Amino acid sequence: MENYSLVTRFVSIREVCAMTSISRTALWKKIKEGSFPKPLLIGDGVRKAFVLSEVERWMQSRIEARDKAA
Repeated sequence: MENYSLVTRFVSIREVCAMTSISRTALWKKIKEGSFPKPLLIGDGVRKAFVLSEVERWMQSRIEARDKAA
């Protein structure tokens, strides 16, 4: 069995907003609704970050939904 290493990168809310073109307010609303991946606490337990692969999966699902509707 091969050993695969998982590389995970955390991104800030600022980066997520830039990647998705969603405002901070709209992003928190989507998180509260359960339609966007939740951030996790890092460092001192106050700072929040998102898992890049989860954000990218969400973005890909938006593309697939658009293409399916077309």
